[in-house]
Amino acid sequence: MKWFLLALGCLLAAGLLMALIGAMIPRDHVASRSATFRCPPGDLFAAAHDFASQPSWRRSLVAVDVLPSEDGRARFRERTARRSITYRVLDDVSPARLVFEIADTNLPFGGTWTLDFAPTRSGGTVVTITERGIIKPAVFRFLSRFVIGYTTSIDQYLLDLGRHLGQDG
Repeated sequence: MKWFLLALGCLLAAGLLMALIGAMIPRDHVASRSATFRCPPGDLFAAAHDFASQPSWRRSLVAVDVLPSEDGRARFRERTARRSITYRVLDDVSPARLVFEIADTNLPFGGTWTLDFAPTRSGGTVVTITERGIIKPAVFRFLSRFVIGYTTSIDQYLLDLGRHLGQDG
């Protein structure tokens, strides 16, 4: 019983320490990554904009539901094995830029993703994804900053996009 209480005390202390450190980390963050592809911007924009087909190439997605527009803005819901998140498209400028935000206000996080598609001189495209995120709970801020990393989702998206196009991102 003594070992159980000691282990429980250590877990509680670790949780408290993560919460204290997380409370010192700002709620807002900006993270960005870029990758170069051997395709024109239109091909990459089309893949990113075709929300319904993304489960065929994005490893984390189980399904995507294209939802009715709201206030003239396209909406979609991504479903993974763990959760569903609804997004709203804020900016849609083919083939240069796509911006969407998390529309669910009840989640412990939120923010936007901006995908910029810049042509290269060789006929390829540099895709830059910029996340402007908000993480509400202090423990989640700690985990995002020190364990998961702010760019993990961006990196996976770019890798999946590269595989979808038969290229390395």
